[in-house]
Amino acid sequence: MASLEQRSPSRINTLCVWGIAALCVAATLGGLALRYATNSGDGAAQFEFVLAMMMPIVAAVILSNRPRHMTGMMLMLGGAASALSQFANSYTEFGITTQRLWLPLLWPVTLFGDMLWIGSICGLALAILYFPTGRLPSHRWRWVPWLMAISLLLLMLLSAYLMQGKSVEQVHQGDNAITDPLHAVGSMVFFPGVLLSALGAAVSVFFRLRTAHGVERQQLKWFSLSAALFLGVLFVELLASNLTGFSPIRALVGDTGYDVVLLLLTVLFLATAAIAIVRHKAF
Repeated sequence: MASLEQRSPSRINTLCVWGIAALCVAATLGGLALRYATNSGDGAAQFEFVLAMMMPIVAAVILSNRPRHMTGMMLMLGGAASALSQFANSYTEFGITTQRLWLPLLWPVTLFGDMLWIGSICGLALAILYFPTGRLPSHRWRWVPWLMAISLLLLMLLSAYLMQGKSVEQVHQGDNAITDPLHAVGSMVFFPGVLLSALGAAVSVFFRLRTAHGVERQQLKWFSLSAALFLGVLFVELLASNLTGFSPIRALVGDTGYDVVLLLLTVLFLATAAIAIVRHKAF
């Protein structure tokens, strides 16, 4: 009887995490179908959809083996945010392109999708911060999740405030439709706060690698390289485009090259996490 009682939570946990992952994948595929129904599929969208599908799957692998592990939980939260954002944005594009502005809940869904996209980046960054032990490298790194949470919350609240009274088309355009001076606060303070905490998460991997030994060092060796490349590209691109409107990486390799680089780095980053689980039994 004791063994049955011990197994039940494990089975329930496995069903729950894979059920959530399946819902995320379904939402992503639904968004992808809507995107191509309006003939608006492109390279950037492919990167976003691949990320939205891979994150919850890898998270489910982690959480089904190690419930409540922070790396898996952050990946699941980030994957859910990415999947919902992709579906919401595709739903909005479908409504605007087909002139069906009467679709149910179109305005709140548009606002929802516009704010959630950055949640996937935050989830990835925090997953890196907690990898592989599920704990912070030390108490000195507590500022990273706190800065990210506060900056993200304030950025979302400010975005919601600035979008009041705007049409669905204006909300979907995002920054291009904002003329309020308060927008500078989000661009110059809150958004860089999110990026700074993401950079801190990337640096934490090298802190762990420097002090790690044995199996933990094997877990971190390739993961640290892929995580640094992935977050480094996103950090440079988002910071430069948000502050100056210029995209240095796109200017260097072109739009198609940038999309290919992001796709490869996404697959590499999440694959190394999965390999750490299977080969080195990180969790």
